[in-house]
Amino acid sequence: MIQSYLKDELALAIPELEWTIDYYAAKDNTATVYSEGGPGPDPYDTRFRYPQYQVLIRSSDWGFAGQAAQKVFGFFYKKSNLSVSNSFNTYRIYLIEPMGEPLRLGVRNDVMEWTVNLQVTLREER
Repeated sequence: MIQSYLKDELALAIPELEWTIDYYAAKDNTATVYSEGGPGPDPYDTRFRYPQYQVLIRSSDWGFAGQAAQKVFGFFYKKSNLSVSNSFNTYRIYLIEPMGEPLRLGVRNDVMEWTVNLQVTLREER
């Protein structure tokens, strides 16, 4: 729904990483925004949606990876009242909130991985 918006905003905030959606191709210094589904719509107002997103950060500079994860967390912490359009729809974002503190996943092939998980409350504008 709003993966491109999240990726584009974060790419401006943290340009040292190569930003992608749903996959990463580079071996180092990457950040990927994944759509993680989320709970179903509100039974009384089905236009409200609650998608969840994961931002996966990977870097061989372990300190930078942790700093980038904290920056993602802070960048979207309680961000609200936004209008975002993609090729098909326009959404009113009521709230973006981290689902918890950034999580260090560990090291794979000398590359540190961190994740930041986001819950979004939005409604399609008509």
